[in-house]
Amino acid sequence: MPKKWKNIKAKESTPHRKMASSLIKHINANPSSYPRTMEEIMEIFGLDFSRTIVNNYHNVQNFFIQQRKKMNTMVEDFLKTGDYEKAIKQGFSEDDIFRQFVDTMLSYEVVPLYSDRDDKYRYKLLDLPSWHEMIKDRIRRIGKEFENKIDSIRTSMKMLPESTKKELEVLTGKSEEIQKYLSSVVDKEKDEV
Repeated sequence: MPKKWKNIKAKESTPHRKMASSLIKHINANPSSYPRTMEEIMEIFGLDFSRTIVNNYHNVQNFFIQQRKKMNTMVEDFLKTGDYEKAIKQGFSEDDIFRQFVDTMLSYEVVPLYSDRDDKYRYKLLDLPSWHEMIKDRIRRIGKEFENKIDSIRTSMKMLPESTKKELEVLTGKSEEIQKYLSSVVDKEKDEV
């Protein structure tokens, strides 16, 4: 595992470390008790959901945002080391590798839960198919954001002098290539569904 993961626990604020620790203990003791609602997760943390204390809810949401960032960092680092390719060459399945990786995340106090939109936003322990869906969704959102920014730039360019427009057309041409690529990825996954 990459050396920088040693600091992944230390970077987290004390309340978030306590949340991660209590949730991981709960997951290890009751792995079959997931999915969970936000209310149930807050109860595990000892927070009151019924009063809808905004600060408690915000803290839990922020906790999950930070966990997702850490999870993404760990995945990117894992893929960069070449360990994934080595494991595949050794005959391990993607599911086996991902399950082991989830265990590794838990050992670093990174909670691999996700909120499932298709199941009333209940929190579930991350598995490989869910990870694939999260990545596809991220690609779709980035593609749409990119498309919106290009449209905004094109609209703004109408007010520029011709010399500047020609200079910027080179850049927007490159952006069109990127947009086509992102669109092809999204179209390909639509075909798979």
